Amino acid sequence: MKNLLTIFVLFLGLGLVNAQEKKPTKEETINFIERILNTSHNMNGPVSEFKINDNTLLYRVFDDSFLDQKVEYYGIYFEKINSVTIDPINYSNNNTRIKINFDYNGIRKSVKTKWFIEGLEDANHSEDNLNIISLAVPKIKAESIIKAFERLKEIAKEENKDPFAE
Repeated sequence: MKNLLTIFVLFLGLGLVNAQEKKPTKEETINFIERILNTSHNMNGPVSEFKINDNTLLYRVFDDSFLDQKVEYYGIYFEKINSVTIDPINYSNNNTRIKINFDYNGIRKSVKTKWFIEGLEDANHSEDNLNIISLAVPKIKAESIIKAFERLKEIAKEENKDPFAE
């Protein structure tokens, strides 16, 4: 009887361990964010490319009758995300904006715009010392994108943990 009880407890314990929720990996999280944001529209048109690499975030808006615009953010430390929120300003029927707030002012934004409309000049500009990134996202996926950026923060904190700190 004692052996049966021991076996039962072991199986119960294994079942509870296996029942724990598996969190997405860094690659799965980034792939999810990129997949969803590649289907979004910002104020200039559809996003045709969205990429996250180490400390950079890049998106491209391309409409062959209107413009080709590349926006790149440098110096991003995802472990320093302070909050990710939905912008209360109504953006469009299908999209909303999220704001990613960081606890430092070191992000650099570079924007390169090529216009396909006669009379408009191509433009390049940059901004330094930003602490907020604002992104257009599909409304139905806004909460999931917020959770994905929060997961990216957890992963970055774990990756950058000082193994010698007490």
